[in-house]
Amino acid sequence: MLVSPAGRTIVPQVATVAGRPVENSTVAIMARTFKIGKDVAGGGLGNEKATFFGDFAVTTIDTGTAPGPLDSGDIVIGDVNAFGDIRLTVPSDGGGGAQIGIITRNVGKALEFNGRKATDFGVDLVAKEMIDFSETPVEVAGVPNGQEQPIFSSPGGDHDPTGDGGILSSFINRDFGTFPSLFLQMLVAVPSMSLPVGTILDLTPVEPSIANVSEAIAAAIPRPAQSGDVIRDTSVGRVQQESIVEMGIIPRDLNEAELLWLLSNRRFYNDMAGELAPDVREVSANRLSYSSVEQVLLAYKELFYDEQADEVSGTMELVSKRDALKAAMQAVYDSFMASNQTFTVEGFRSHIEQTVQHTLAADIIVGLQNLFAKTANLALAPNEMAAVKRRVYGFVAPEAVSTEQMDELVSGGISKEARDAQEE
Repeated sequence: MLVSPAGRTIVPQVATVAGRPVENSTVAIMARTFKIGKDVAGGGLGNEKATFFGDFAVTTIDTGTAPGPLDSGDIVIGDVNAFGDIRLTVPSDGGGGAQIGIITRNVGKALEFNGRKATDFGVDLVAKEMIDFSETPVEVAGVPNGQEQPIFSSPGGDHDPTGDGGILSSFINRDFGTFPSLFLQMLVAVPSMSLPVGTILDLTPVEPSIANVSEAIAAAIPRPAQSGDVIRDTSVGRVQQESIVEMGIIPRDLNEAELLWLLSNRRFYNDMAGELAPDVREVSANRLSYSSVEQVLLAYKELFYDEQADEVSGTMELVSKRDALKAAMQAVYDSFMASNQTFTVEGFRSHIEQTVQHTLAADIIVGLQNLFAKTANLALAPNEMAAVKRRVYGFVAPEAVSTEQMDELVSGGISKEARDAQEE
């Protein structure tokens, strides 16, 4: 199986090969040979970047032909990103069998989800979970000959199942940091490159910069303890940064004009919405009160995350509850519609309040009410708050319930009497 066998003359800034953009959608391939960016004879320029929204698994079969570096049975790839595992398996005959080839390339640029460009230091494979190869990979030169060694990366850097001394130990292995699925697609448009919202991206071996200001700006502007503002400070940790973006708020750097105004003790921020996804907004970091952001993220964490101990290390880590919460709300909706011909917000609210088994749904509504009360303290513009609500309601709303209906449900809340009865 050959994918883009001619390859590309330049290093692209976004993904050129992509799986279905649905979270946890696995791509599993079985073939005699599998190559991206190379042809049967080993020609092809490489420079292809593949992104998958779940596991990426390729298994080649033994065809009985004479094996070689680029003969039948080999797997040859360039950049690969997977929101799951990367698993590559070739047949082995005890030493001269098929091989896994990584096409090297030169340094380039990669666009991040917020429209910024990051330096791309050569071919890399980034997985949210495990990178499992049946054989130690070999480097295959692209055209022009790539000089950069392949880099392997995942959250925690523990992607190689065989650990130190294992198959990937002779290569560069890095800790990617946090890896939400939103990193895989553009949340903003880039008109100068004709790239729309939703463009599928290639990742670099380190997580995108959500909240880092340049050293010059950091030195020029007071820190949060001095000013009360969130200025892309390291005291806002990685999980917090990820959460504020998950909610549809992308903190952005000040531009030159805004920085000059700030340094002259005046404030002017241009956060007019450009070409963005409907449920995200870029917000100047200096507009966000540090203490208010902390309160919002505490409410967000309480609603959408559980703290669990890692089975191996014993360290505490955050585990998302979003899928479970959405499933609970969908189950309540289904039970309501089973005995009602039409949906009404008040009828749905009563159904939740009067059924003891729907305590979790009531908790979700109360949690959303608390979250948006805290979010109101960020003093977002109406269109910014609307974008946040569209995004957050989308995490939990039943499929047939609109953002407006969810907002009416949450605004009305759950009566104290119903909450007391459910807690007894």
